[in-house]
Order: sequence, then C-alpha cells, then structure tokens
Amino acid sequence: MGLQSGTPLWASLLLSVGAVAATHFLTRWRESDKRKKDYLDAWLEDAESLLASISDEAVAYYSDPKLLESTPAASQRILHLLKRFGWKIRDVKFVDANESKELMVLNGELRDIITLPDDFGDQTRVIRGLKDELLERIREVEGQLRANLRKPRRVKKKGEK
Repeated sequence: MGLQSGTPLWASLLLSVGAVAATHFLTRWRESDKRKKDYLDAWLEDAESLLASISDEAVAYYSDPKLLESTPAASQRILHLLKRFGWKIRDVKFVDANESKELMVLNGELRDIITLPDDFGDQTRVIRGLKDELLERIREVEGQLRANLRKPRRVKKKGEK
C-alpha cells in the first residue's frame, strides 16, 4: 500500500480516515438504535405492569368486601394509577398515528368504566361478584389496551409533543 503500490500517499491516508470515520458513525448508529430499543422494551414492560395494577386494583375495589373500610384511599390509589398510566402512554409515539387515537379512546374508556359508576368512592357500595358485567368490561378493555400497547412505537424526538 502507499508508495510501493503506486497509490499516492494522500489517497491512502484519505481512504484510511474514511474507513475509520465510516466505522465510527456506523457503530454510533447501531448503539443509538440499541438504546432506543432497550428504552421501548423497558417502557412496554412498565406500561403493561401499570395496566395490570390498574385492572387488579379496580377488580379488587369492586369485588373485595375488605376494601369497603378503605374506600377513600383505594379510590384515590386507582385514580393515581390511572393518571400515571396516562402520563406513561404519552412518553412514546406510535409509528402509525391512527393507533394513538385508539389508545387514547381505550384509556378514556377504562377510566370511565372504573370511575363513572355511581358507587365509585362510596363506602356503602354493593360488592360485585367476579362475573359482574362491570368487572368483565374492565378486563376486556385491559386486554384491548394491552394489544394496543404492543403495536410498533418509536421514541419521541427532543421537543416533540
């Protein structure tokens, strides 16, 4: 290489520097993609865990007679979990924007199913059976939300809403 092969020295140096720069940028790009994938995997795990907590707490709230005594605290905990889930789902973006609307509708539906019954927050509420229509609807919407959470997403860019 270099002077012995007849290639000018400047060309040999340019090729070497170009190869090093290309390797450097490809490595940074691969690491960036890996960080984004790791972030999205952790996000999905957190979101699914939070969704399961919401569903479990809501079902227990309406079906467990032991929670009648702690109704104010239990209802506030459910509301707090619903808020946290709302914040969590806004952390990343969908690849397809139409699916974002579906997620927001399902989130609102879950919130309404849990909090709109007249006896939400009422210590004199009637305990429901595990096969109650309300509890079945909570589980159904949870399944729909879980399926929606697993759709392709991307990390938000800086400053993106």
